[in-house]
Amino acid sequence: MNYFGSKSKTLIFLRDKVRIFNIPEMISIKAIDCNKDNVINIVNNKFKYKKIALRSSAQDEDNQNNSAAGEYESALNIPSDSPEKIMTAIDTITESYKKKRNLLSGDEIIIQEMVLNTT
Repeated sequence: MNYFGSKSKTLIFLRDKVRIFNIPEMISIKAIDCNKDNVINIVNNKFKYKKIALRSSAQDEDNQNNSAAGEYESALNIPSDSPEKIMTAIDTITESYKKKRNLLSGDEIIIQEMVLNTT
């Protein structure tokens, strides 16, 4: 059985199984049909007053056979109570997909609590 797909699906799968490191609270949204107003509401409820990271999870980014780490954009330290910055971050990641090729149905954006002080 293949448990690994996109970066997002892999992190969700591992979240409750790995004990040697912490996978922050996260959600995943489809890039191709992203309703930004809906995303803003979800982020406000889930990550209230926290900093968040928005990360690429492209269909062609990482899989069992290759890695494209760093190929697409991420946005770090975004205030969860700033709709403008969240929308800009979503646009930045989506545009980084479009620089390489058209959006794919499996392209996602991971939104997760920002990890601070990892030492």
